[in-house]
Amino acid sequence: MALLQFEGIYKNKIIKLLINNELVIKMINPTPNPKLDDIADVLLGFSGKVGSETVEEQGHIFDHDFVDDTVTNEKTFIFIETQIPTISTSSPLVDFNLYITVFCHERLVDLNNNSVPTKNEMKKMGYIGNRIDILCSVIDKIMMGNKNLGIGAVSPSKQNFSCVYKPKIGYYGKQLRYIVKGYNSGSEMCDSLE
Repeated sequence: MALLQFEGIYKNKIIKLLINNELVIKMINPTPNPKLDDIADVLLGFSGKVGSETVEEQGHIFDHDFVDDTVTNEKTFIFIETQIPTISTSSPLVDFNLYITVFCHERLVDLNNNSVPTKNEMKKMGYIGNRIDILCSVIDKIMMGNKNLGIGAVSPSKQNFSCVYKPKIGYYGKQLRYIVKGYNSGSEMCDSLE
């Protein structure tokens, strides 16, 4: 497998973990689209025909960072991105950076008695904080609690692990940064992740 082929496969693997996690879905709070059968289409975005009708769904989770093009509604978003800072010609192992960026419109940040989910509901589940803090905590539990992500050894970045992220006026979020060690650029281990 070519060195850069794995990036899309790995981002897809992380996205699948997120869209299959009930707590991530609860914190994103997507509005179901009655024309789409699968909540994954709402989370990932959809553009196409359903029967004879054209359906457009913006989405919440992306494998790219196009804030101005992506953000058209007051919603919660997650971006997944990778970066290979250095490679070694003497080793087939490659380390790369994994960035998970979570942000939402400022009106959605704080949880209260009228928000979805409510502040009390999340407190009963053991989570205290705003929507971004809780969503980052849930994502970190997924990343650090699952030893079989299929992408190599994942660890939090030693510097700037959690950084404030303000993509545009009226939006607030955080970026979580991880180091993925030991991808074998000479192996075919990623094929099963597609």
